[in-house]
Amino acid sequence: MTQLALINNITKICENISSDNRQANEINIEGYTVLDLDNTSTITWSFNETLKDFEQFEGIGNGGIGFIYTDGKLAQVKPALPINKQHTNTGLEDI
Repeated sequence: MTQLALINNITKICENISSDNRQANEINIEGYTVLDLDNTSTITWSFNETLKDFEQFEGIGNGGIGFIYTDGKLAQVKPALPINKQHTNTGLEDI
């Protein structure tokens, strides 16, 4: 069973993930690019507590709905930092 990602050709956004017995190259849907998710590079983000920021990770097969297809990869949009995790400036300030 092949895991497929349907990419809108105009927005380049993954709109659907599905399973099919056919290979991705056997499926033609007008206005969409069909990718084999298990063989597509992906970029995802994970929060690093030490850095207090998100780190980028590259892998294969981790794409999902809402990912953007660019440069042959499905990329997750970098999440915004939660309010309690945002960088803060500390120190003295001259007034």
